[in-house]
Amino acid sequence: MFNPLNYLYKGLHKLFKTNLLYGISLFGRSTSELITIPTDPWPGHLQIAQRLLDGSFPIDGKLIPLKEYLSYLACSKTCPPALLSRLHSFEWLRDLRIVNTNPSRKFARGLVSHWIDHNHSIIKKSWLIPAWSNSIAGTRLANWVALYDFFGATANDSFRQAFFKSLIRQYRYLRRNYSVKEDPLEVFLTLKGLIFCACTLPRQKHRIPNFLKELQFVLQKQLLPDGGHISRSPLVQFILLRDLIDIRLLLKGAELEDPLFIQQAIHAMAPLVRLFRHGDGGLASFMGNNNPYNMGIGTNDISPGSVDMALSLADVRGRPPGRAPHIGFERCVSKAGLVLLNVKPSLYDLPSFMRSEEPGINILDFEWSSGRQRIVSRSDAVIQLADHSWLQIKDVDSNQPIVKRHNKDKNGYIEVELEKTIYDLTYHHKRQLYLAPEEGDFRGHDTFTLSKSSMGAIRFIFSNTVQIVSDNPQRIRIRTRPSDEEVNLHKKNKRSYQIWRFIASGCENIICQTSAETGLSYLLLLTPLVADKSHTIKWAFHLETGAVE
Repeated sequence: MFNPLNYLYKGLHKLFKTNLLYGISLFGRSTSELITIPTDPWPGHLQIAQRLLDGSFPIDGKLIPLKEYLSYLACSKTCPPALLSRLHSFEWLRDLRIVNTNPSRKFARGLVSHWIDHNHSIIKKSWLIPAWSNSIAGTRLANWVALYDFFGATANDSFRQAFFKSLIRQYRYLRRNYSVKEDPLEVFLTLKGLIFCACTLPRQKHRIPNFLKELQFVLQKQLLPDGGHISRSPLVQFILLRDLIDIRLLLKGAELEDPLFIQQAIHAMAPLVRLFRHGDGGLASFMGNNNPYNMGIGTNDISPGSVDMALSLADVRGRPPGRAPHIGFERCVSKAGLVLLNVKPSLYDLPSFMRSEEPGINILDFEWSSGRQRIVSRSDAVIQLADHSWLQIKDVDSNQPIVKRHNKDKNGYIEVELEKTIYDLTYHHKRQLYLAPEEGDFRGHDTFTLSKSSMGAIRFIFSNTVQIVSDNPQRIRIRTRPSDEEVNLHKKNKRSYQIWRFIASGCENIICQTSAETGLSYLLLLTPLVADKSHTIKWAFHLETGAVE
């Protein structure tokens, strides 16, 4: 129901925010301690911590010098959108904690102080800058509170005074500015920060019931009946589960009642995290590896140990489900490996820096791992029409893909068929994937029928541990090796690798390349498609040998 008084209040508040007096209104009674010390069980990354202490910030395979990093931390307006939440959420404090030395604590306090010194100006109206956006501020507050025992417990009075003054100002700002009518995931991240502050700051516990009521509302808006998140992102699925576990642990530590809806959400979401796990223990990379929704973390930052801990703390037993019909993923397993298949297009509105400009159909793509080895990080279809545009499917309407599965004699077979009419074009794609009952045999058939002539391709993008060692179209070989993390995890003195042979038929040309930007290798199976004529491309991976170097 429309409330004119509420509408007037919001209008006046929006106008007041642009006034210098608004900054003064954020001041209030401060504190010098947390009344509850949260438990943060999540492991950090030692390699990231070492890089930070050495003077650089690693992100997406690149190193940002400390000087540049400090400038981005001081001025979020100049910070690239893809880095903004990674830097200003302070998620990396957890990485420094794993070192747990006096230098690492001092370094962490220095970066927190640097942020406070440059992002609290009343004259510059700092509350209007990107670093104060609701979801980033909520994530930052939750991390500051959860990890305070690491960097703040041994701090001097000067740091503690500045820290709590900043914490309370940001907390007051969030209380006034969030709205449950905004993006449900953004609001969830905001509410997590508010709940952490309300549970740990003096005189704030009376606000917790209202925050929890609104948390329940935004959860209902984003969880599907199968427990999947509307974003369809394995990263978001994991982070939301982790954050709900954090909130449950926090409420128990504060001797508050654990709401039933939190437990229900955890029990619904945990099986889907299991579904998204590869043989190496890590998560699938569907929907991109970047940092979506201002969460301060990317898929590559999620270690297998973190996933193990989340599933253990969720206390939800059972095997991974074979399918998740509402978010649209299929899982197929045999000794030949694990296939995760996407049978729905990406519908959630991604931030601009997450939207892929790559060609690709946007549906029926898969990932494949063999044992603990991630091999194909993405395989999809690419169609270029006569006008040089790329065909993409944004929705499937009532024409849901038809999925057929067959598991017999310990093999795995999955068939999916999609037909879609886009304006005056009819597109039909039938994809068949076969995992043999023995190790080292993975095959597929892709059949296309289009109502217009075009150029088609099957694309295989390999993981960063896979290298093409022979690009002869008649004798394609790829070499796989364990990641550095896996080698360290299993404490092997030597690094093993495998040689796989790739064969294909039904394509006119095979292109083998390595991206200069990402360093990832990929294959393209190219073929012209004649209007209204069915065309099939067959391909297979066969394990030839394993070796140790």
